[in-house]
Amino acid sequence: MKLKHKYSIKYSIKVAIRLITQSRIATFINCYLRLPQNYSFFIFGTHGVGFHSLLYYISLCKTKHNQNIYPMPLHILSKTFDLFGHFTSLRFYKVMHPIIARNKIEKWGMTFDGGMPRDERWIKINLTKKVPAIILVRDPILALTTTINYEIFCNIHSKLSVNYDQIYMYIFKHIKSTCGFKQNMQHMDDKISKYCFIDCSSLIGEKTYPTMKKLANFLDLSVSFHECFMHSINSTIQRYFASPIIYQQQELYLSSFPYFFRIMCYPYYFCPNYCDNLGYTHRQEYISDIFPKETFFLFSKEEILMTPVLQKIIENYLNDYKVIMEEYNRLKIDLPMLLELIQKHDHINYIQTFLKEETSIIPEEILATWKAYSEFSRIVG
Repeated sequence: MKLKHKYSIKYSIKVAIRLITQSRIATFINCYLRLPQNYSFFIFGTHGVGFHSLLYYISLCKTKHNQNIYPMPLHILSKTFDLFGHFTSLRFYKVMHPIIARNKIEKWGMTFDGGMPRDERWIKINLTKKVPAIILVRDPILALTTTINYEIFCNIHSKLSVNYDQIYMYIFKHIKSTCGFKQNMQHMDDKISKYCFIDCSSLIGEKTYPTMKKLANFLDLSVSFHECFMHSINSTIQRYFASPIIYQQQELYLSSFPYFFRIMCYPYYFCPNYCDNLGYTHRQEYISDIFPKETFFLFSKEEILMTPVLQKIIENYLNDYKVIMEEYNRLKIDLPMLLELIQKHDHINYIQTFLKEETSIIPEEILATWKAYSEFSRIVG
């Protein structure tokens, strides 16, 4: 046992040395490897505000030369998911820069997610010019509810038990990721030429196209109506569909979305999903007896014949989703349940104070529409 413990300590020391060394190297590279400075705009958003949808919709806008826009995928500059020492600058050059260079994209944007820790020195070194900024926001109480429900869905999908207190405390610990509207923009004041705040409720259904025309005008772009504007990008069903269907040694993707779009979830956080062609060019409609009112789309890299075997695989796949959703609808929380959790953990005053500061940058005309937040602010802790 002593020998085993000795080797365990040595291994831990080696891991620590490696991580410290890589971290120092990464810090050096991030400070001195400048990102390209031909970015055209910034996009700020947080968890639970429909960020995936906005990024996809912006990719449908066009320049004056009829070229698509490329908004940076989420997490490229995040330190959270890099197992090799937080090499964020190198990740940018590996994942995004080849697309910009290969397609000669003339307008692309920096994406800043609320859950992404940033170093003030790194930001100031790498970003040198002022550009317009789009800030996507949402009623923070609704955003918190959505974020907790997302974790509940993930637990059910992963066949884990749902512990409300545990999930709530995890979200509370990372509340800046969901409600840190002001903090998400820290260190960036001198990099922004003008602001455009968008409430995520204006990116739903028929409201989407008028909102996108407003954003296109803000960024000096053009946009035409696209059927994608009428579909949900980041729904629970799309999250489930992020897992492929394996058939004849191929990865097939089912979607409720009529164009191929692999929602970014782990381990696909850095996949270029917007303007890059991932090769899934074959699409066929699929109707299931399990969801008779839904039209699904099956995407593949090669043309696939719908055989009884494949149909059975798809039906089993959808039935698993049905079971998950039945459990999710039973266990997901609503606003009264969120309030119960906040009160149970005695966080009313803390969250009220935190949100008052974080929403101080939100225009009054947007704040006035946030009914859930307004009611929460009046609760006596």
